[in-house]
Amino acid sequence: MSNAKHTPGPWEVDDRLITAQCSDDDGEYVEVVAQAHVPANARLIASAPELLAALERIAELSYDSEATRVAREAIAKARGK
Repeated sequence: MSNAKHTPGPWEVDDRLITAQCSDDDGEYVEVVAQAHVPANARLIASAPELLAALERIAELSYDSEATRVAREAIAKARGK
């Protein structure tokens, strides 16, 4: 998998409110909270870590295809590359 720098989650959604509970680098408990403009955006944002993990699995496939190319491009974008 990746050397993720994002908050791993789990991320949860309540209408437009997005929360993730995790530990920081010092092992302290933190809660990340964000609010999306519409509920659909909140669901998409909250599912991003799982979507990234799924794309990473697709990208690990040994054969070259349009799906693996698109997956690799999306992973690079998510990683800021």
